[in-house]
Amino acid sequence: MSFPKLIVDSKIFKKDLKVLDVGTGGFCGRNTLDQYINLIDYKNIYCIEYNKERYENLCKKYINKYKDIKFYLGDFFNYDFNTVFNIVICDLDSSIFLNRFDEEISKAESLISKNGYIIIMALGDLNNIKTLTCDTKIINEYTDSYKNIWKTNNITDKIIQNKINKNLKVINSFDHTNFTRYVLIQKLN
Repeated sequence: MSFPKLIVDSKIFKKDLKVLDVGTGGFCGRNTLDQYINLIDYKNIYCIEYNKERYENLCKKYINKYKDIKFYLGDFFNYDFNTVFNIVICDLDSSIFLNRFDEEISKAESLISKNGYIIIMALGDLNNIKTLTCDTKIINEYTDSYKNIWKTNNITDKIIQNKINKNLKVINSFDHTNFTRYVLIQKLN
């Protein structure tokens, strides 16, 4: 898994930083919170999940042991956090990356401080989609989004850089699977 490598190599996770973890409920019980929970002061961790079942599972897993972590059930795109973060982790459903990328980046950028970081789960080479799913309907939806929105079969870091605001810079990416990776983006001013 690449998220632990991102944490170690980037050296951006420090005790006093404020982190927003979007889509914290993860996939099949796996989530990014487990990877950095002991690196950040608990009172500086904010988590939001829109899926009620995943949210409830998160609360069961963490709320008694980590009382200072703030958990929210809601839609990241419409939620008003009333604070600024040093790191925003967008571990969202891959369909959001495909279809709402501009909105995802814009919302995350509005929540981070100068020199803050956005970490997104990104997709890569469409030829490797079968590492994610073999469902023909999903593969066809992804293929359409690649062609219509991204205009490519391989979403590279360079393509992401060209699509984001000039105040943001792709710093690095860390492979997660043959089809997905985490991309580290920094806000420059």
